[in-house]
Amino acid sequence: MTTLNRIFILFLCTALLALNACGFKLRSYANSLPPELKTLYLNVDNPYGSFESLLKQALHSSGVTLVALPAQAPFILNTSKPVLITQNTTIGNTNEARVYNVNYSVKYSITDRNSKTVLPPQEARATRSLTLNANQLLESNNQLTMLTREMQREVITKIFNFLNSQEVAEMNWQ
Repeated sequence: MTTLNRIFILFLCTALLALNACGFKLRSYANSLPPELKTLYLNVDNPYGSFESLLKQALHSSGVTLVALPAQAPFILNTSKPVLITQNTTIGNTNEARVYNVNYSVKYSITDRNSKTVLPPQEARATRSLTLNANQLLESNNQLTMLTREMQREVITKIFNFLNSQEVAEMNWQ
C-alpha cells in the first residue's frame, strides 16, 4: 500500500468518525413520523395506479404498517385521484419547439376510523416545464411519462415533509 493510499484511508476514517460524533444521520422518514401514523389504512381512488403504488412503497419503506381494513388502523390517510394537467404555452408557428407547463397535484387528509377529520384536506403539487421539438407529439412522448414519475416522487416527498412537520407533530391525535 502506498503512502498516498494510507493517507486517503486515514482521512476517510477520520471524516466518518467526525460525522458520526457530531450526530449526522441520513434523513429517514421512519424515525420522524408521529407514532400515531405508524399504522395506517390507505384510502385511494385507484389502488393499482402508479402514484398510489409509489406512495405505498414509500410508506412501507418508512416503517408504516398498512392494514387491509379501515377498522384495523387508528387513522386513515385519504388521497384523491391525482390530477395531471398539461398546458401548451407556446405562441406562434407550429414549426417551433413547443413548451408545456405540466402540473401534478394530489389532495390528502387524515381521518380517524370513525371518519372524524384529524388533518383537514391539504394539497401537494409539483410543476415542471417540458419542451418538445415541433415533430414530437406530447401524447406519444416518453419524456412526459418520465416527468410525471419524477413529479409523483416530489409530491410524495411533500406529503411526507408535511406529515413530518412540527405542526403535525403537535396535533391532538385523540
